[in-house]
Amino acid sequence: MINKIQSERAFYFSYDIDLTKNVQRTLKDIHTLPSESNTEDLSNSKYKNNQLMRDAYPNSVEYIPHFAFNDQLLKEFQGLEYSPFRVPCIFGYVFLSSPVFKSGAKTDFSLISRKDCRRPGRRFITRGLDPEGNAANFVETEHIFVHNKEGGQMTVASFV
Repeated sequence: MINKIQSERAFYFSYDIDLTKNVQRTLKDIHTLPSESNTEDLSNSKYKNNQLMRDAYPNSVEYIPHFAFNDQLLKEFQGLEYSPFRVPCIFGYVFLSSPVFKSGAKTDFSLISRKDCRRPGRRFITRGLDPEGNAANFVETEHIFVHNKEGGQMTVASFV
């Protein structure tokens, strides 16, 4: 079974970013963190510890379970939320490219497809919806363009 999984080349993981989340959701999560103007939340030692661990292990805590292929394995480590070996793995496709434009602008393009793991199956066998409304063989595809400007600024555009 492990040899088959390794030969498929359809499983991806990252230690640095959470591949189970799209850019919009990641930015929404960043904006919902307590602001620096709210010093009551920031002075809380539990919040500081939580933030340090999130910075060290960004994808081991709040990944999206229905895109994490190894979610059942990760559930066995419920008490160890912040650990380097708790890395969600997606089943899908990742393509990275840096196209060169005539203007010479530095642009990065990423294409990420994530397959929902709640109703996997072959195309002709698994069809339709289950009683909870989960679609068979659902795939979320995201296109990400990152345009790097002079001075270290960047513009990110994402389409899901």
